Amino acid sequence: GANAISKLSKVENIINQIRNQRKPQIIVFNVERLDNHSNADDQRLYRDDSEIQLSLNLDPLLMSEQYLLQCGVSKDEIDVCRSNAIAQVRKAVGIAREGHEPPAVFNAELPLTTELADARNEYRGDFNHKDRFTMLEAMRQVFDFQLANDKHVVLMGEDIEDGKGDVFGITKGLSSKYPGRVLNSALSESTIAGMCTGMALAGKKPVAFIQFADFLPLAYNQIMAEMATMYWRTNGGWQCPVIVFAACGAFRPGLGPFHSQTNEATYAHIPGLDVYMPSNAADAAGMLNAAFKSGRPSLFLYPKKLLNNGHNEDTTSQDVAKQLVPVGKARIVKSGSDITLVGWGNTVSLCKEAAETLEQVGVSSEVIDLRTIKPYDKSLLIASAEKTGAMIVVHEDNMTCGVGGDIIATVAEHAKIPLKLRRVTRDDTYVPCNFANQLQVLPSYEKILESAAQILNLQLYWQHGEEEDENILTVDVIGTSPSDESVQINHIYATLGKEVAAGEVLVDVEASKSAGEILAPCKGIVEKICVKLGDKAMVGRPLLKLRLADGVQNTKAKTKTAVLSRKTLVLKEAKNLLACQQINLVGMARPYFRTGSRLVKNAELLASFPEISNDDIIQRTGIHQRHWLADGESIVELASAAAQEALQKQNLKLQEIDLIICATCSPEAVQSPSLACLILNKLSSVYGEHNIAAYDLNAACSGYIFALQNAQDFLRTRPQARVLLLTAEALSERINHEDFETAFLFADAATATILCGEHHIDECVAELKQIYISSIA
Repeated sequence: GANAISKLSKVENIINQIRNQRKPQIIVFNVERLDNHSNADDQRLYRDDSEIQLSLNLDPLLMSEQYLLQCGVSKDEIDVCRSNAIAQVRKAVGIAREGHEPPAVFNAELPLTTELADARNEYRGDFNHKDRFTMLEAMRQVFDFQLANDKHVVLMGEDIEDGKGDVFGITKGLSSKYPGRVLNSALSESTIAGMCTGMALAGKKPVAFIQFADFLPLAYNQIMAEMATMYWRTNGGWQCPVIVFAACGAFRPGLGPFHSQTNEATYAHIPGLDVYMPSNAADAAGMLNAAFKSGRPSLFLYPKKLLNNGHNEDTTSQDVAKQLVPVGKARIVKSGSDITLVGWGNTVSLCKEAAETLEQVGVSSEVIDLRTIKPYDKSLLIASAEKTGAMIVVHEDNMTCGVGGDIIATVAEHAKIPLKLRRVTRDDTYVPCNFANQLQVLPSYEKILESAAQILNLQLYWQHGEEEDENILTVDVIGTSPSDESVQINHIYATLGKEVAAGEVLVDVEASKSAGEILAPCKGIVEKICVKLGDKAMVGRPLLKLRLADGVQNTKAKTKTAVLSRKTLVLKEAKNLLACQQINLVGMARPYFRTGSRLVKNAELLASFPEISNDDIIQRTGIHQRHWLADGESIVELASAAAQEALQKQNLKLQEIDLIICATCSPEAVQSPSLACLILNKLSSVYGEHNIAAYDLNAACSGYIFALQNAQDFLRTRPQARVLLLTAEALSERINHEDFETAFLFADAATATILCGEHHIDECVAELKQIYISSIA
């Protein structure tokens, strides 16, 4: 191999064989390593001089030169070639050295077209049309359309040719319709991804079918280091429009642990790769069309549980070729004002179910389907969180370093108001095969509702269904594949009142792709048969009931129903009145006070009024002494100190306050900013700057009552909010000491009171209880 030119004819023969026979060949050259492994390496430490000299004697350039001389090429010709090569390299090096530093690039994606970036271009089908496609059918039709209208589209994966047509039947019929363009691959995910990358660079638009997301790690290097980097590392010169298409998710019996992962966070972390996950047929079609149009490397994760979902809102009209979901645009499934629930894939339906339950106690939930996981719709999420004040993100991937954590961090960083944020995810473990255990570790309707009740300060308890006979086991209908929603009952072998053995066939069923059997999980007597011959039985519903042998008990979890109510702290009659009027309660903590440090007694002021005695002042006003600001003190400092104590006692930070109201008749400055804004500025030096609404009420004496009314009006429509109510008066420097009518009346002081909406009332009560206990002690 060191004399490459001498082997030219052999190489030409091999290449000709490849071209003529269309069969692979391999050419192996045995060559020596000529130098150190790297700049940091010194081969003399582990190779002796004779070995190094031997390798230098086998230098391909040296041997090629000798070979050319033997073939009659003159030394002068070789020297000219060498000189030209050296000159070209030195010129290129010189140009590079004279160049400027390149500008930094802060993204790795081909820019989206206007069509794909503008939310106004979304079309999810005609929901009034009666002929509907499931998610599986919609995606198959999208592939059919793309293959028919673009000769560059190629599908490659395991078992996607007819007659199987993919493990779920998504490509059924397509290889027969488009021969040579829907291709079975080797059983190697890295090969599928690698070949599709090569085809994309050669002008094709390949789709790499990976049967389950669990197998994506085998192709990780091709996706992360090749496919996703291509546009960036060629400075936009090359594009790699590969769609990696993979089934994902759990929530079906028998999937765990190796056919049940989503792992979207692993791939959302890769620059240059878009990540999609639909929850319904319309979005699946629109997002798949968008992935084809984008020309960007894309990972399309589809939840296998949802493939055959036939509910009308989860299906789509048959004009899938026109459907489009712009990249990075989430969808508001349900508008609301009290809490935001964010999900994608399998978790969207769980969020909707929790929202329906919360509606029963007047909680208005906004449900958002993220759809595109990367890039995700930051502006919509932030706007929704600011509107509701609370957000729960729900995902099937595990919690640590999940997409939910990134969303919450982004929302918290950019929101202009304090928020309550939670995650409901799979625990940091794997999806088990045992279905009951699987449902325990995955996010659930129950977990979402419990988290929402905690955020919204609701009372929640679970009402269990009627006690079932512990000797009765309900056997549920199961499908023949993870995507089955229903099965046809073709034959019933079980007989009422007869005993069946463990593993005995109970029924024959037929699903969308194949037929199968449902077996008895254990020994028992058939107590009840819940299906009929020919029925279309829903997966997960009861098939039959078995009476177990004596001493054997059914440990299956009992059904339970959520019972929600609002927490209140008023008498029953007042509670009923408020409920009828649909008015939220308002809580009030105790006020905190600060006074000027200069103590002024009546005697000091009487110097200007020799005819008046101390007793006269006390008789007229009841005042013995008052507090004035000392030298260097300001009313802003007093109010700020009172506010800090109020926040500390309530264990709050400034960013958890939604509004500041200051009742005063003695502003620090004659013109703006208001005293409330000056106090906010002072507090910002302690807590950091926060954008909080703040205003003054210019009202004497009854100003505190007037401010309380303003705070109450604000909080009755914002049950998650808090108000910091301040009073601040500094009249010692403004009163006329020669005016008998006013000289003795006014002092300098500030107060701070925190009021809260209904969701935070317990926090106020906790403080008041502690004060009461301390006073008794």
